[in-house]
Amino acid sequence: MKDFPGFALVMSLLLFGGSAAVIYGAKWAHQEKDDLYKVSGVVESIHVESGYRSGSRKKMVLQITNHGVLHHLTQDDFTRSIPALETLRQGDEINTLVASDVLFRKIERVWEIRRGDEILLSYEQTLELRKAHTQQRVISIAALVAALVLLRISIKRWIKY
Repeated sequence: MKDFPGFALVMSLLLFGGSAAVIYGAKWAHQEKDDLYKVSGVVESIHVESGYRSGSRKKMVLQITNHGVLHHLTQDDFTRSIPALETLRQGDEINTLVASDVLFRKIERVWEIRRGDEILLSYEQTLELRKAHTQQRVISIAALVAALVLLRISIKRWIKY
Protein backbone atom coordinates (compact mmCIF):
# COMPACT_ATOMS: atom_id res chain seq x y z
CA MET A 1 0.00 0.00 0.00
CA LYS A 2 2.82 2.40 -0.79
CA ASP A 3 0.51 4.42 -3.07
CA PHE A 4 -2.17 4.89 -0.39
CA PRO A 5 -1.00 8.31 0.87
CA GLY A 6 -0.98 9.80 -2.63
CA PHE A 7 -4.31 8.22 -3.57
CA ALA A 8 -5.92 9.39 -0.33
CA LEU A 9 -4.53 12.89 -0.88
CA VAL A 10 -5.98 13.11 -4.38
CA MET A 11 -9.34 11.67 -3.28
CA SER A 12 -9.59 14.03 -0.31
CA LEU A 13 -8.82 17.01 -2.54
CA LEU A 14 -11.52 15.92 -5.01
CA LEU A 15 -14.05 15.39 -2.22
CA PHE A 16 -13.11 18.73 -0.68
CA GLY A 17 -13.45 20.57 -4.00
CA GLY A 18 -16.76 18.96 -4.87
CA SER A 19 -18.38 19.56 -1.51
CA ALA A 20 -17.06 23.14 -1.34
CA ALA A 21 -18.54 23.79 -4.79
CA VAL A 22 -21.96 22.53 -3.71
CA ILE A 23 -21.87 24.60 -0.53
CA TYR A 24 -20.80 27.69 -2.46
CA GLY A 25 -23.46 26.97 -5.08
CA ALA A 26 -26.11 26.85 -2.35
CA LYS A 27 -25.15 30.41 -1.41
CA TRP A 28 -25.93 31.43 -4.98
CA ALA A 29 -29.37 29.84 -4.64
CA HIS A 30 -30.44 32.40 -2.03
CA GLN A 31 -31.05 36.02 -2.96
CA GLU A 32 -32.11 38.89 -0.76
CA LYS A 33 -35.24 40.63 -2.02
CA ASP A 34 -33.39 43.97 -2.23
CA ASP A 35 -30.85 42.41 -4.63
CA LEU A 36 -33.53 41.36 -7.15
CA TYR A 37 -34.64 43.44 -10.12
CA LYS A 38 -37.93 43.70 -11.98
CA VAL A 39 -38.61 42.28 -15.41
CA SER A 40 -42.02 42.82 -17.00
CA GLY A 41 -43.34 41.52 -20.27
CA VAL A 42 -45.59 39.21 -22.24
CA VAL A 43 -45.24 35.44 -21.86
CA GLU A 44 -43.99 34.00 -25.15
CA SER A 45 -43.68 30.43 -23.90
CA ILE A 46 -43.84 28.42 -20.71
CA HIS A 47 -42.79 24.82 -20.20
CA VAL A 48 -41.23 22.44 -17.72
CA GLU A 49 -37.79 21.07 -18.53
CA SER A 50 -36.87 17.59 -17.37
CA GLY A 51 -33.98 17.12 -14.97
CA TYR A 52 -31.40 15.76 -17.41
CA ARG A 53 -30.37 19.26 -18.56
CA SER A 54 -31.00 21.17 -15.39
CA GLY A 55 -29.67 18.93 -12.64
CA SER A 56 -31.82 16.50 -10.73
CA ARG A 57 -34.91 18.72 -10.46
CA LYS A 58 -37.38 19.79 -13.08
CA LYS A 59 -37.28 23.46 -14.04
CA MET A 60 -40.07 25.82 -15.02
CA VAL A 61 -38.87 27.89 -17.98
CA LEU A 62 -40.58 31.12 -19.04
CA GLN A 63 -39.69 33.24 -22.02
CA ILE A 64 -41.06 36.77 -21.92
CA THR A 65 -40.54 39.76 -24.18
CA ASN A 66 -40.34 43.36 -23.14
CA HIS A 67 -39.89 46.00 -25.86
CA GLY A 68 -38.42 43.41 -28.23
CA VAL A 69 -35.99 41.98 -25.66
CA LEU A 70 -36.43 38.26 -24.91
CA HIS A 71 -35.83 37.19 -21.31
CA HIS A 72 -35.23 33.55 -20.38
CA LEU A 73 -36.56 33.04 -16.85
CA THR A 74 -36.19 29.83 -14.88
CA GLN A 75 -36.91 28.38 -11.44
CA ASP A 76 -37.46 24.97 -9.89
CA ASP A 77 -40.81 23.56 -11.00
CA PHE A 78 -43.14 24.58 -8.15
CA THR A 79 -46.37 23.93 -10.08
CA ARG A 80 -47.34 21.01 -7.82
CA SER A 81 -46.97 23.12 -4.69
CA ILE A 82 -48.42 26.30 -6.17
CA PRO A 83 -51.29 25.49 -8.57
CA ALA A 84 -51.63 29.18 -9.55
CA LEU A 85 -48.48 28.77 -11.66
CA GLU A 86 -50.36 26.36 -13.91
CA THR A 87 -52.69 29.21 -14.90
CA LEU A 88 -49.88 31.06 -16.70
CA ARG A 89 -50.51 31.13 -20.44
CA GLN A 90 -48.84 32.45 -23.55
CA GLY A 91 -49.84 36.08 -24.01
CA ASP A 92 -50.20 36.85 -20.28
CA GLU A 93 -48.61 40.11 -19.15
CA ILE A 94 -46.54 39.47 -16.02
CA ASN A 95 -44.20 41.29 -13.65
CA THR A 96 -41.39 39.33 -12.08
CA LEU A 97 -38.58 39.75 -9.59
CA VAL A 98 -35.46 38.01 -10.87
CA ALA A 99 -31.76 37.53 -10.23
CA SER A 100 -29.06 37.22 -12.87
CA ASP A 101 -27.51 33.81 -13.36
CA VAL A 102 -24.21 33.61 -11.50
CA LEU A 103 -22.68 31.35 -14.16
CA PHE A 104 -23.17 34.11 -16.76
CA ARG A 105 -25.66 32.11 -18.83
CA LYS A 106 -28.39 34.06 -20.59
CA ILE A 107 -31.03 33.14 -18.02
CA GLU A 108 -32.52 34.86 -15.01
CA ARG A 109 -33.76 33.14 -11.84
CA VAL A 110 -37.39 33.90 -11.00
CA TRP A 111 -38.23 34.76 -7.38
CA GLU A 112 -41.66 36.31 -7.76
CA ILE A 113 -44.37 36.33 -10.45
CA ARG A 114 -47.35 38.69 -10.61
CA ARG A 115 -50.09 38.87 -13.20
CA GLY A 116 -51.88 42.18 -12.75
CA ASP A 117 -52.74 42.42 -9.04
CA GLU A 118 -52.57 38.63 -8.57
CA ILE A 119 -49.45 37.15 -7.00
CA LEU A 120 -48.82 33.76 -8.60
CA LEU A 121 -45.52 33.11 -6.82
CA SER A 122 -44.30 35.27 -3.96
CA TYR A 123 -40.72 35.77 -2.85
CA GLU A 124 -41.61 34.21 0.51
CA GLN A 125 -43.09 31.11 -1.16
CA THR A 126 -39.95 30.71 -3.24
CA LEU A 127 -37.79 30.90 -0.10
CA GLU A 128 -39.95 28.33 1.67
CA LEU A 129 -39.98 25.90 -1.24
CA ARG A 130 -36.22 26.19 -1.74
CA LYS A 131 -35.67 25.24 1.91
CA ALA A 132 -36.78 21.75 0.94
CA HIS A 133 -33.48 21.43 -0.94
CA THR A 134 -31.27 22.27 2.04
CA GLN A 135 -30.55 18.60 2.73
CA GLN A 136 -28.09 18.75 -0.16
CA ARG A 137 -26.13 21.44 1.69
CA VAL A 138 -26.07 19.44 4.96
CA ILE A 139 -24.69 16.42 3.13
CA SER A 140 -22.09 18.61 1.45
CA ILE A 141 -20.95 20.04 4.78
CA ALA A 142 -20.56 16.50 6.14
CA ALA A 143 -18.56 15.55 3.04
CA LEU A 144 -16.41 18.64 3.49
CA VAL A 145 -15.60 17.68 7.08
CA ALA A 146 -14.81 14.11 5.98
CA ALA A 147 -12.56 15.47 3.23
CA LEU A 148 -10.67 17.64 5.69
CA VAL A 149 -10.13 14.69 8.05
CA LEU A 150 -8.99 12.48 5.16
CA LEU A 151 -6.73 15.26 3.89
CA ARG A 152 -5.08 15.65 7.28
CA ILE A 153 -4.53 11.90 7.62
CA SER A 154 -3.15 11.59 4.09
CA ILE A 155 -0.75 14.51 4.57
CA LYS A 156 0.58 12.94 7.79
CA ARG A 157 1.05 9.62 6.00
CA TRP A 158 2.64 11.37 3.03
CA ILE A 159 5.15 13.12 5.30
CA LYS A 160 6.02 9.81 7.01
CA TYR A 161 6.36 8.11 3.63
